[in-house]
Amino acid sequence: MAICANCGFDGLEEGKVCAVCGEITVSRTTPLAELSTEKRSTPDVSPRTGRARLPDYADGHLYAGRYEIEAFLGRGGMGSVYRVRDRESGEQLALKILHAAADDPGGSERFRREIGVLAKISHPSIPKISGSGLLDDEMYFVAEFVDGKNLRRVVRELGPFAPDEGARICAAVADALDEAHRHGVIHRDVKPHNVMITTDGSVRLLDFGVARGVGIDMKTITATGMVVGTPEYMSPEQFEGHRVDGRSDVYSLGVVFFELLTGRLPFVADSAMALALAHTREPAPAPRAIRSEIPIWMNRVVLKCLEKQPADRFPTAADLALELRKDRSRGQMRRLAGGDYVLDDEIGGWALVLASPRERTDWTPSMTLMFEGRPYRLERAELDEGPPRRWLYRFAFWPETEAFRRVVDYTQYVGEETAKESGRLSSRLKKWLG
Repeated sequence: MAICANCGFDGLEEGKVCAVCGEITVSRTTPLAELSTEKRSTPDVSPRTGRARLPDYADGHLYAGRYEIEAFLGRGGMGSVYRVRDRESGEQLALKILHAAADDPGGSERFRREIGVLAKISHPSIPKISGSGLLDDEMYFVAEFVDGKNLRRVVRELGPFAPDEGARICAAVADALDEAHRHGVIHRDVKPHNVMITTDGSVRLLDFGVARGVGIDMKTITATGMVVGTPEYMSPEQFEGHRVDGRSDVYSLGVVFFELLTGRLPFVADSAMALALAHTREPAPAPRAIRSEIPIWMNRVVLKCLEKQPADRFPTAADLALELRKDRSRGQMRRLAGGDYVLDDEIGGWALVLASPRERTDWTPSMTLMFEGRPYRLERAELDEGPPRRWLYRFAFWPETEAFRRVVDYTQYVGEETAKESGRLSSRLKKWLG
């Protein structure tokens, strides 16, 4: 086994992507725990960039004449993190010293500008930045210290989350993302390692937008296939080097949600390039196909987050949070007069009839879905005037097969899709049915 030469994470196979910081190259070097507690005189060189990395500081070192280092917490692709005590206020804080500072001529100004924006963000799920500066060519900032465990560690220790708890956590992360997006800050690295669960169960999202501030090149794939960031959680547009907005963070949060619900990633590959192809071209698997107790509506939310095109995802992180918190207490199967059943979500504006109410005569054709050469014709009727207007959907015929029952599970989310989109829906059915 090997350890990551970038962040020191142990238990890796040599040549694989580090699960913590996203570096590809790993080497059999001395673990961080065995390094001297004094500031090293021999520079630590990154195998990716060939540049000397920042040294570690010993416990008790007074950084910037104010922050007493209490513990070294770790090192990622961007910087080293310490728990410190502010000598002036007595507060316990987190100090992050950034790797990319000294080599970037314009990085200092961009860093100050970005930190200025981040310092204005006030949200319970975002650690508050309390100070920043430049010391001996090292950029640093200090923020609220979060005492807890990151999601990666929790999932490894406990396995998949209960669906409701996974939704609660992701809704809190979506709230934090929305607040940052309102200030023009895109996170770009949403992953379980950056989500902390505190000792009281609250959620914190770490490392907001700093990669952008220090001027790291956000074209994530280079001609040599090297990756900047965490490939398992990147959006298609990040892999393609396109301009990103808040919907890129929605995609990454969808990957996190998938992992919380299933205990695994939607896409796994041996190289960053293979991951890029998967994220940009392959349809995401349905979480319910892995864990059947995941609610159908939650399965739909995850798949919507993981759409390849940003326009097909939730428009904002706020929309995602709202969807995760909808009251679905009335969205269960209920029995109608005459013994018929209907799946009904009054908030979402859809309903699917499992057996047609005998008294209805106002069914009209809606669309025809093709699957395995067989047409599945949907008809609809207005359930009530609303608002919101709600519709009943039914299939024109009922083949008694397991595959068809899975079609029923899926198409309760057809909603008010128009006939011109039936080809797209057929494609989704194929993905759903595997």
